[in-house]
Amino acid sequence: MGKKGKKDAKAERLREAEILKKRLRDYGVSETPDNEYGGGYGSDCFVDDYFNGGAYNGYDDSCVPRRFPPLDIASWLRRIHIYAIGRIKWRWSNRSVEEEVGRAIGNLTKDEMESLKKEDRLTEAGKLHYVLSRPENRYLARRSCWALTHQGVETYILQPRDPADYGLLVDAICPPPPKSPPSKPPLRVVVGVRGPLTPPQACGGLRVHAVTFDRMFPFQLRHLVAPNGVSEAAAAELFDRIEQLTDNKGAKDRHRALNYLAVNHLPIYETFATGQMKNASLTGVEARPSRLSGDRRIVDVIFAYTDRGTTFVEKYIVRVDVTEEFPFLVSGLSRYVDH
Repeated sequence: MGKKGKKDAKAERLREAEILKKRLRDYGVSETPDNEYGGGYGSDCFVDDYFNGGAYNGYDDSCVPRRFPPLDIASWLRRIHIYAIGRIKWRWSNRSVEEEVGRAIGNLTKDEMESLKKEDRLTEAGKLHYVLSRPENRYLARRSCWALTHQGVETYILQPRDPADYGLLVDAICPPPPKSPPSKPPLRVVVGVRGPLTPPQACGGLRVHAVTFDRMFPFQLRHLVAPNGVSEAAAAELFDRIEQLTDNKGAKDRHRALNYLAVNHLPIYETFATGQMKNASLTGVEARPSRLSGDRRIVDVIFAYTDRGTTFVEKYIVRVDVTEEFPFLVSGLSRYVDH
């Protein structure tokens, strides 16, 4: 490449950097560490931390430069807030962890096995949960991989920001007793920040985005709707429709808003159940940037119901602020008229 070609390539990179800077400003992120994220990091930090024998921590000070290079701005754009719903799956990170877990299970005493048998937990899943929950085995929980699955697909690798929250991950894989009615493990809601793609060596070949979470909690739909007299079957129909939206991994603003409403906002279920009683069907769910956004990122979520007899369409709107990590309600569910 001649001098002119090199100059053109450099100019192109600078133009790309300016575009990325503008996108960063749109995200509300400054060019210095003086923001809520505390600095930038790239995938090298993730790889180095794993190969140095530590568990991934996207906010390790050793991986935070005091000022990131202008052309490394793209790594900042991977810091996307997550509000995801799924189930937790345990994975071994490498062969040595797999063997160490097997050794710990093999060393269970006769009394411990009897205790598990009395609790109807003498299964592979029950023994795994018991071993990982023991205080002396917490190092295994830290060195394991914890995947969040959505619709049965492994979507993220989870890492708690606070090491004390490994207990939340261990609790999430506690199996129901074999004699209980067949059921899937409860859903978990994960709120955090998405990091880079994990290297194949980090989690037994699994290559997905890492998520450092600040909050994780179980969610059971019946606990939200049953005390308020809403049909659980009707609520489940609406919940499934929200969760099955194309590519709803809880990373885009519209999906974060929908997932927040799905686990927190009872009126959307009450309206859905009422619509069914009035012979109206849900014909549309739309989430779009609100005209009221201003300096905030507000999402308008609009539910459209069509009367099966008259074809009259009635719409309802609810607004959610998704500017920062934790979404919140701006205005509750109310009737909406197209302008």
